[in-house]
Amino acid sequence: MSTRQRASEDPAEAGGDGVRRILRARHLGYVASAAIVAWLLLVVLPEVGNLDDAGRLLLDHLDLLDVLIVGGLLAAYLVTHGLTITTAAPEVTLPAAIRVRAVTGGISRLVPAGWVAGTGVTATMLRRLGLRGEAITHAIAVTGVWNSVTKLLLPLVGVLAVAVGGASPLARSWEVGALGVGGVGVVAGGLWVLTRPSVGRRTARWVERPVAAVARRLGRSAPTDLPEQAVALQASTAQALRRRPVGMALWYLAHHLSQAALVYVGMRIAARGAGMEVGAAEVLAAFAIGYLLTGLPISPGGLGTMDVALVVVLTGLGEQAAVASAGLAVYRVATYGFYVAVLVTWPLWRPGATPPPRHISR
Repeated sequence: MSTRQRASEDPAEAGGDGVRRILRARHLGYVASAAIVAWLLLVVLPEVGNLDDAGRLLLDHLDLLDVLIVGGLLAAYLVTHGLTITTAAPEVTLPAAIRVRAVTGGISRLVPAGWVAGTGVTATMLRRLGLRGEAITHAIAVTGVWNSVTKLLLPLVGVLAVAVGGASPLARSWEVGALGVGGVGVVAGGLWVLTRPSVGRRTARWVERPVAAVARRLGRSAPTDLPEQAVALQASTAQALRRRPVGMALWYLAHHLSQAALVYVGMRIAARGAGMEVGAAEVLAAFAIGYLLTGLPISPGGLGTMDVALVVVLTGLGEQAAVASAGLAVYRVATYGFYVAVLVTWPLWRPGATPPPRHISR
């Protein structure tokens, strides 16, 4: 066997090649994500929305009371998000939890693969607040699981709201009713899968071969304990769902609803001059459907994907494109404007030398 052949079979070199392929694929993913966001915001959104008229309507009819209402909703958005941390980790004070959410929320919405970076920064900030090891893992797991569960529940709430009290032509139709019943089944089935170890074990066995093939392609050894990992994941998920379920569900739903309220207020401002009415149920349903897309790893915080989906669903439910675009604009300016300000000023106010708390979780 030649020296070159031996070198090519060296595990360290194969592992290095795998790392380089991962980094190259990650960088290509960032470029593709930026291109998709630019296309959605600069090409698709102007086609499905009416940004010029939306801006004019907002400038013509925005007053001081509207600004105060938007500020109040933004405060509710931040406080409820902080309360999800204090519910999962009672050792953390509410002001500290709000600081954590303000920083990590900006990272997850403004940085490529932001949810990964946001999780890491969350762990770091919780450690500086005095939490250790298992307490940090538990807080991140509980908040992550409940965030996902309530995101799945939100479209169901929106659809049921349209079915019961919506003003669109689809309200109280059998199609909306069937969608609501189907949504109940999907959510119930998802929770059942998340908490059934036997389902996780079978699923892991189905994906063992594809995962092994990908691992070999990347120069890594294939995992041999996928079924055990799946069972452990489901056990931790079931434990997270049992952790303060009422409080976690309440604060996460309130957090999501405060964002839908920002869209609703923006639409009301734009519709005021024309004497139009805006359907709150339709706004909730459209926001919930668009908000689901924030979980897709296409763009940070669903930027672009959620925007287009929100306007398309709202116009499909009978709202004018300019009014729908105005609601989207208020939501994005309020949330993204806040997060940009936080990240820009973070080096000035971050508690780098704050003494540890008296009670430390271990």
